Amino acid sequence: AIKQNTRFAGVKPYYDLLGKSNYQTTMPEFIPQDLLTFMNQERLVLMLHTSGTGMNELKSQTFVRSVAETYPNIKIILAHMGRYLQVQDFMDFFRTDILDYPSIFLDCSSASRVEVYDAVLSKRDIWSRLLFASDIPFALITGEEYWSPETGPIFITRDTYRWSNQVLQEQFSHLGEKMTYNTYHVLKAVKDAFETLGLLPADARELKEMFF
Repeated sequence: AIKQNTRFAGVKPYYDLLGKSNYQTTMPEFIPQDLLTFMNQERLVLMLHTSGTGMNELKSQTFVRSVAETYPNIKIILAHMGRYLQVQDFMDFFRTDILDYPSIFLDCSSASRVEVYDAVLSKRDIWSRLLFASDIPFALITGEEYWSPETGPIFITRDTYRWSNQVLQEQFSHLGEKMTYNTYHVLKAVKDAFETLGLLPADARELKEMFF
């Protein structure tokens, strides 16, 4: 792409070809150092879908911190707010020093818990690193993430898809009826958190302009 003068902004490595679940992988398995060295030289973006249960895991934090320190020219975007199964998972990550690195950004796609945005928006120095993202075509799924002790992490939807679990569809139909496009649930969570800040008009405009 570079030789042909094609616009090339970054890379989104994925675990698919490893032949095992994302929960069983580690990021060094699908993000080789040679790739990171190249990306650092070219000042590229790393769109990072974290492995395991997300950024609450120590091994995920260790990897991301190492990349931020060793390859400072790479902009790291943590997809889905770094991924979390429960709000507490995000809070465990949020309380670390990871977001002190200016090269680390958060992407809000598919993250629809208002408590997560309450935390992020409480730290003004992170505002400019909170990115709107839709994750099309998943943004157009009529549903959102859900967690319960009985089921663990699941995705409740209003419509039935080829990958839908019929038992869960029936069990959570009362919730599914209220679902709309996933990206709307995300925006509603951001809006609700935004409105609790009580910002002055000028600050509110600044935050909106940063986010969009």
